[in-house]
Amino acid sequence: MDVGGAERFIERLFGDLVGKQQLPCVVVDVDYRYPPHFKYPAAIEDAQTALRFVCDHAELLGIDRHRLAVCGESSGAALASSLALISDVPIAAQLLLNPFLDLSPDGLQNDSARQFAQHYGLPTHFIEWAGELYHDGQASVL
Repeated sequence: MDVGGAERFIERLFGDLVGKQQLPCVVVDVDYRYPPHFKYPAAIEDAQTALRFVCDHAELLGIDRHRLAVCGESSGAALASSLALISDVPIAAQLLLNPFLDLSPDGLQNDSARQFAQHYGLPTHFIEWAGELYHDGQASVL
């Protein structure tokens, strides 16, 4: 599920930065199992597995395992944020683009959520539906 071209945006962003030597890093693009075909916790398990693999194989990949960062856009940003909270792998930095971090029942009741609920590409009912696909119904603040 590619919501709003997020995958292409990230590829372009990092392709430009890394490809032009502006950002000296190694980018690992993780293809995780997307809802609705795969229910919670499939996406976060895939993200954790990828992070663990990168950490465990850092020397082979030519990277410093103590300088790992996670990045994502939209639901990918929520996954990256979750990793920073639950992973035993040390994460040095996060880059979160358009994250939706509060999937609790009150998450859409703040002023910003009400102000931008319509006419901005992601109506409230879609965010509620998408949020349900990324948690088990017992959502909390990621």
